[in-house]
Amino acid sequence: MSQLINQNDLLEQFAGDRDLLKESADMLLEELSSYVKNVESAIAEGSAEKLETTAHTLKGAIGNFHAHSVTKMAADLEAIGRNGSTDGSSELLSELTKNLEALKQELNTIINTGGN
Repeated sequence: MSQLINQNDLLEQFAGDRDLLKESADMLLEELSSYVKNVESAIAEGSAEKLETTAHTLKGAIGNFHAHSVTKMAADLEAIGRNGSTDGSSELLSELTKNLEALKQELNTIINTGGN
């Protein structure tokens, strides 16, 4: 699988401070499943408004880690909700969830070994 995270941009974002990066990544990894559950709940309820806000939160959390394709998927979910719908969101969330698993693995590699 290709890299999801632009490591150069990521390190620049954290001014090369690997301790701060690790602390921030650990927080994301701890919270990621609850973010996804909130999006799942919004979809199950058929709540476009809740989908928009929960997807926005997820987008912001992962956006800090320069995983642009994954962030775009969350933005697409947010847009579906903003447009007053949840149609198509289950399929998109399924794809996003797969990518989030890959993102977690890649992020763990970066913070635990300093890269690939």
